Amino acid sequence: MRYSESYPDSGGITWETCTLRSWLNADFLDAAFSDNEQAQILSVTVSTKDNGLERTKGGNDTTDRVFILSAEEVAAYFSSDEERCPGATEHIKEKANAVKWWIRTPGRTQYYAALVSPNSIVFGSGIDLNGDGIGSFYAVRPAYVDQLM
Repeated sequence: MRYSESYPDSGGITWETCTLRSWLNADFLDAAFSDNEQAQILSVTVSTKDNGLERTKGGNDTTDRVFILSAEEVAAYFSSDEERCPGATEHIKEKANAVKWWIRTPGRTQYYAALVSPNSIVFGSGIDLNGDGIGSFYAVRPAYVDQLM
């Protein structure tokens, strides 16, 4: 999955404007969860901090039901490399020889997004938002807050 399907004429892309966010909160939400499950998923304010090392703006806060983690959340929720490295599903094995997963923290410019590398390191400089690396597969690890949390 690409972070964004196209570049705007100006201004770059943020979590607020990327196509991945739109897909997660519409098509993915409808396909992945039953009506009863969707009723349990809360709408939450999602803040994306600026990339401090690269000085790239994180953009406006959003209200989402499904989102991807930021670099800070990855550090808080995954305490080991093993936890940060997703198991390869059959779909992933068919698609690529290296799996990276997007995070919503901006990369070195507004045309890059940060990601977690195949060796579980947060790559803060990021990669092109279109994610067209040869032999790579850019996975999405959706997150949400439900009424039981």
